[in-house]
Amino acid sequence: MTESGMLSVLLDSNGTLLRLESVPPQVSAGAAKTDPPDWGQLLHAAGIDAGKVKPVDPQWMPPSGWDQRAGWDGRSTSR
Repeated sequence: MTESGMLSVLLDSNGTLLRLESVPPQVSAGAAKTDPPDWGQLLHAAGIDAGKVKPVDPQWMPPSGWDQRAGWDGRSTSR
């Protein structure tokens, strides 16, 4: 992935989100204020019940740059 706006999505055979990557804008006009992401939508797309996980400090470093990191703790019943 090399161009601004490119997305990479990995789904399992049931359509559950396994991985999501996006390429941010390559040029910034300065620090932009952004609203926090709706993590509930992302957790839902990944097949995770947001009520069964709790937010924690993230431990893993993503392979590319980021504007926000987040982590959750919980036990999966589907894997």
